[in-house]
Amino acid sequence: MTPKQKELEICLVKLTKGYRKHETYANSYLYNSTDSKIIPNIPFEAELTYLDYYQGRIALGVEWEDKKTKTIYCSSMGLLSGAIKSNELKNGKIKGQFCFYKQGTSILLQRYKEE
Repeated sequence: MTPKQKELEICLVKLTKGYRKHETYANSYLYNSTDSKIIPNIPFEAELTYLDYYQGRIALGVEWEDKKTKTIYCSSMGLLSGAIKSNELKNGKIKGQFCFYKQGTSILLQRYKEE
């Protein structure tokens, strides 16, 4: 994880049914909302279930659900593609360590890589 990644703060926005969703737009007003929870970018262990893809501002993104913590995370298509190519995607789920990185104005989920 790079020093810039360690500085990132991640915004989790409240949804219905007790779920939270990770806000991908780094300059979003939601970072200052009382309904949001700000967490540091610390690598975490999770089992994520593929939910769906979505059209972002420039590229396609992927939504992943962590049923244990009731959180929905967003990643680039690269995470899904890498999981498929390495045969890690089993029944729509991937396990491992994850963290976030900034790409332009987006903050996205990725596999954690030690440096």
